Amino acid sequence: SELTGRLFKLVIEKRRENLLDQIATSFLNLYNKHAGIIEIDVQTAFSLTDDQHSALKASLEKTTDNKVVLGVNVDPELIGGLSVRIDDTVIDGTVKHQMRRLKSLFTEPVKE
Repeated sequence: SELTGRLFKLVIEKRRENLLDQIATSFLNLYNKHAGIIEIDVQTAFSLTDDQHSALKASLEKTTDNKVVLGVNVDPELIGGLSVRIDDTVIDGTVKHQMRRLKSLFTEPVKE
């Protein structure tokens, strides 16, 4: 479009071509904020079925009151459960995390 062409012309005139990736990322972040879209990263021990993916996305959209773009990564080391990251908040419901918590609980010195 004409507007995009003018943007590229300005970037080239100012010798900021090396910043195009950062410009695009910033634009997408601003657009998503304006449109009420948030990106949520999920780590699971196993691949989600289509039904599980849809249900998780719907639940997160209801909880956050935003449209959700869901990024799912499979990490077999988690053993089971899932971990959800929304911005700077992590909700860790993995078996690996629970086992670490139990280990630290049982290895702490007993206070009298």
